Amino acid sequence: MKNYHVLDIDRTAYGGPSTVHSLESYVQTGALRQHRSTLTQLDALNYAGNEMDYLRSVNRSYFSLVRTISDERLLRRADEHTAQRIMSGLFAEMRPRLEEAREEGDIIIVSDGPRPVMEALAKHLGAVAAVGRTLEEFERIAVLPKGEKLTGPDKLQRVAAVVSTLGYTLGEDARLSRGWGDASTDISFLETAALPVVVNPLNERMVALGQQPGWELVHCAALTEFGDLSGRLIPA
Repeated sequence: MKNYHVLDIDRTAYGGPSTVHSLESYVQTGALRQHRSTLTQLDALNYAGNEMDYLRSVNRSYFSLVRTISDERLLRRADEHTAQRIMSGLFAEMRPRLEEAREEGDIIIVSDGPRPVMEALAKHLGAVAAVGRTLEEFERIAVLPKGEKLTGPDKLQRVAAVVSTLGYTLGEDARLSRGWGDASTDISFLETAALPVVVNPLNERMVALGQQPGWELVHCAALTEFGDLSGRLIPA
């Protein structure tokens, strides 16, 4: 039986959205040469009114800088900065868990962020695959009425599709051994994992799930410039 571990990448591994977006700017440097067209188009989308203004502003600032750098220098600095920032930015509590998981199976990263960015992030974390949003999905998000969410496969279904491309089938010759998540959108794969772990829960619902028998609840002690994440809960 092939073991896979699923890691939601936001507050689960790093210090919240702002920290992750800072890391993503370095990851995008590594992904840029292969995915320049996709990321440039993503930058051009208008997220105003859809609570995605932060992503738009991050991308615009990033591309304004990166367009001034030659490809050769870009790739050299990508290798230097990406590995350094990603590994040093991980919560201390997560490092041994990921190392132990890698000895038992393969890690798959799941996120609602841009797929090219997640693929680059996966490479530097030693994951075998990444699940992220496509450009087409972001284009659909950009025209949604405010407050309306994109419909489609949940994270478990998206992970299962990736596992299929790796030559296995969840529930037959592969299983989810461990899952790490923080939000309600992670429940689909957490409930399927043999060991579901709620890390820095986003709301009281996730706290309650993490306290169930057979589950694990982790509050990372590390403080970031954004404060203690374990004390920040929002309504479910």
